Amino acid sequence: MVSSLAPELIEIVVNNIEHADTLKSCSLVANVFRYPSQRQLWRHVTIEYTEVIDYNTPAAADFSRQGDVATHLQAFPHLARYVVSFVLTTGAIGIWQWEPISRRLAALFELLSNVGSLTITSTDMFAWDLEQSSLIRYTTAVERLIRNQAANRTLRYLELGGFSYIPPAFMVRILTACPTVSIVGLELVPEDLERASVTSSHSAALEVSKNDRPCQMTALRVGIFDISHQRMHKSLIPHVKSLCALVLTADFPNDVWYELPMTRTSRVYELCAAARGTLVNLSIELPPQDNDDVITSFSIPNLPRLQCLEINFSNVLLDIGDHTDNSISLTPPPRLLDLLSTSLVNGAFPSLRQLCFLPGIYPPRIIRWDSAEFPPGFKCAAWDAILADYLSANPNVASFCVPRFYRPCDDPDHPYFDRETIPMRSRDYVRLFQEYSQAMDTALPNATARGLKVVEYPAGTCYDDDEVDFFQRKQK
Repeated sequence: MVSSLAPELIEIVVNNIEHADTLKSCSLVANVFRYPSQRQLWRHVTIEYTEVIDYNTPAAADFSRQGDVATHLQAFPHLARYVVSFVLTTGAIGIWQWEPISRRLAALFELLSNVGSLTITSTDMFAWDLEQSSLIRYTTAVERLIRNQAANRTLRYLELGGFSYIPPAFMVRILTACPTVSIVGLELVPEDLERASVTSSHSAALEVSKNDRPCQMTALRVGIFDISHQRMHKSLIPHVKSLCALVLTADFPNDVWYELPMTRTSRVYELCAAARGTLVNLSIELPPQDNDDVITSFSIPNLPRLQCLEINFSNVLLDIGDHTDNSISLTPPPRLLDLLSTSLVNGAFPSLRQLCFLPGIYPPRIIRWDSAEFPPGFKCAAWDAILADYLSANPNVASFCVPRFYRPCDDPDHPYFDRETIPMRSRDYVRLFQEYSQAMDTALPNATARGLKVVEYPAGTCYDDDEVDFFQRKQK
């Protein structure tokens, strides 16, 4: 019976199996099921190394399991060709682990040839005790992996984070590897190290060859703090001329813990201006209250082709010194009002069709959601006036407010560190969304009358911080 099934039907059956154990069993049923099952089983590979303090702890078992994945692919290299989505996180690896792990991964990288979605988070920010030469060797292996996938024209999504020793030539490689690039938490090699002999061979290996075929980047996700570095900013500018989508996040930079004073000059305006001719979709995350003084104020230039603008922000917490107050803040950050007053009022976006606000709603310090409530009768006159005037003058612009409700934080002094949202459709979520909608009708009555709607994420859409509707997601 199995042998009489057409290969196309077998492919359809196998491609609709989601459980790994079922796929493993199918691969053993018959030869006709083996290869389709293996292709589906190894299509998406995630390897995550965690720090091992004691080899008798559960973390040591995790360390072993992740090593088994890499070892298995090396033992059966034909399986590596099936990998289409590859996610690697090295975490906070100890110095005694780094050398064997990095060498094993470098060998694995050489086997991957068909990756369409590549996500690699490095360990540089935790690697105080590692030799720079060791980190640079690993960075070189990652660069070679990206170069090979780009040469094969399979790579469509590239996400890198946590690398502190990126040579300028490697940055060019990243920005020309595929259409969609996410680079948050990357730092270029310090100029003194770049000039040192330890990077000479590495830089030579990164020279663009005649066989390289640069790809135009059309979607970019980058950190607001990262682009405040002048060298990083200059490296980006030549490669954003064809951007259709730009996502600017407010992820806290890796180096602020030991660089004080740490206020930086924003370069948001300059980056947006460089993409002015093609930019259609823009998402900006405003720095949270705790980190608002880390970067100077910024504005958005005139963007004649912009159609969708998303503004991601966290509401200002009420009564910072009082952990007993159970009021939920609806107060927007001052940066939001500044941004709206300088952009919407001045008609900077003549082609805008959608304006979306993504407020982050936090419980008041350590109070549980079930004991928290929105302040009755609260109004935000400034936000309401700006938005109502704009919507009156631009009735074709659809305006939405999409709230995200975060879990209570264990550390009341750092409420924004816990970025986990409560599950949609949960009892708390349903209650909070309904009460938030009613509170916003009261807080922004004029804007609501002119079309502002409080909406949920579309059904089936991931409910997390990185969700941007227009941003091209990872290849499935």
